[in-house]
Amino acid sequence: MKFLLPTILLLFLTSCGKETYDAKESYELWAFESVPADIEVIHGQFWKSSHWTYEYRTYLKFRASKKWINSFIQTNNLKVASGDFDLPDQAPNWFDPKIGQRAYIKNEFSQGSIYFVDDKTGEVLIYEIQL
Repeated sequence: MKFLLPTILLLFLTSCGKETYDAKESYELWAFESVPADIEVIHGQFWKSSHWTYEYRTYLKFRASKKWINSFIQTNNLKVASGDFDLPDQAPNWFDPKIGQRAYIKNEFSQGSIYFVDDKTGEVLIYEIQL
């Protein structure tokens, strides 16, 4: 009995890590919701540490409606990236921003997260990190 409380507390303070290369599952772990009807997930990669502070890294490639894209930009207070920015070092080969895609970053400290949007095709590339 005296070990039960510390064991429960330890389980509560730590969580299981998670890694997936499944596109749909990656989106759902990142967004905390099922893939909406106006999104076609193409590729995904998601990693979450077992640390209780919710450390994660995700790469996503999908097509979305203009409405979804505009809402995402506004909700996350993204701004167009100007000047130089770094691409992630260990990105999967399908994470391939193209000329003509607009790059966005968060206004606050983002640890290198970057979002690419192709206004013509609705293609979205997301690299988001929180460590």
